[in-house]
Amino acid sequence: MEPLIIKKAATNLYGLLILSVLSFIAFIYIADFRRSTLLQFLLMAGIPIALIALPLFIYSLRELIRKPAQLTFTEEGLETRMKKFYPWKNMESISFSIEKVASDNAGTVYGNYITIQLNDTNLVKFPVSHLDRNPEDIMYLLKQFKINWDRANEFTHPG
Repeated sequence: MEPLIIKKAATNLYGLLILSVLSFIAFIYIADFRRSTLLQFLLMAGIPIALIALPLFIYSLRELIRKPAQLTFTEEGLETRMKKFYPWKNMESISFSIEKVASDNAGTVYGNYITIQLNDTNLVKFPVSHLDRNPEDIMYLLKQFKINWDRANEFTHPG
């Protein structure tokens, strides 16, 4: 069976790319080079561009070009973007949660997480918001891959 690869949702990355370009334009417009000295322009536009717009642009463009796998499902286990590998045989249980990430006057931001309870009682939690599959699909796939591994190995790995 071929590995199943889940990546970041491209629409979110395109949104970041557009936001970075609009930020660049806004910083240039606000600084108004014709009415300010070079030092004022660099302080009002150069620093924000260097600290906000440019890193955001580079990040989103790099992610769109490279399209790195966030989660890879294989017959043997699950690999995360950080190259951590979790074999199916070491997974005790899998659960889904929605947790508060941040809160301010504008409202509350929630994130979707999947938690895997390993046989050694360690917990592995990873975010599944903003991926090219919805969290429910990812949860379903995790459980199906685990069930398939258990069925294929019930006689070779009793326990």
